[in-house]
Amino acid sequence: MTRQVQLFFSAVGILLIAYFAAAGLVTVVQAVIQS
Repeated sequence: MTRQVQLFFSAVGILLIAYFAAAGLVTVVQAVIQS
């Protein structure tokens, strides 16, 4: 594992977490608007 590979995988992990957090936030906002 080179340093670049470790940085790449950590960046991908952060992007995935941010994507799921944003998707969850959008779901909550839509539920609040519809209620």
